[in-house]
Amino acid sequence: MSTAEAFQVVHTFFTTKPAPKDALRHLKRGHEIRLLLEGRTECALLFEAGQVVVEQRPCSKADVEFTIGSESIRLLTSHPGDSVGQLGVDIVKEIIAGNVKVRVCGSILNVLSGGYLGIIGSGGPEFMTYLASHGLTSLGKITALIRSLKGRN
Repeated sequence: MSTAEAFQVVHTFFTTKPAPKDALRHLKRGHEIRLLLEGRTECALLFEAGQVVVEQRPCSKADVEFTIGSESIRLLTSHPGDSVGQLGVDIVKEIIAGNVKVRVCGSILNVLSGGYLGIIGSGGPEFMTYLASHGLTSLGKITALIRSLKGRN
């Protein structure tokens, strides 16, 4: 997949599907997520003026970084993107499979106060049950996981 095609798939998914908007509306103003598509194309993902924004540019103030492999990008082309819970489950499955890597690159305080816990919570019972099945049974355990992702490659 070319760089332009990968960006177009990600851009279309995040800006047109309801689940990303429902989840990312919790992201506070001034907070950005860095997306590294296929490890080479850097994008900034943010929520601004009531809309999800995906820009192909360096993301110098990212709190969290997701490195997304080509297989996960291809999966977005057929993902319905209607349910935040199902989207969250599918993202975690891709992380477990090694197709998506997550790193906290900003301060832990920014992550905890920037709306990220609201994003996790927006997955509702479906997502929280899935997290619990992997040992993440409380806010304390989720916070500990976030701390463990700080600076990880």
